[in-house]
Amino acid sequence: YELLNMRGGVRSQDDKYEVAIWCRNCTNEIYQTSNFAIPFDGVILGHGARWSHIGEPRFVGITGTYRF
Repeated sequence: YELLNMRGGVRSQDDKYEVAIWCRNCTNEIYQTSNFAIPFDGVILGHGARWSHIGEPRFVGITGTYRF
């Protein structure tokens, strides 16, 4: 799988102010970050139990910065 992250913003000429909008997993890709068998958990229909973690869905935000 591939994830698309983006960020864009504007900054004042004196670098005191900055506003940015950003997105993580912009295409809302569904993916697993891990997937493994649980040891010593028995057998169900010929397969042992498995555990997996699903990755973050699309996440957007706005960041504002003031430097003094």
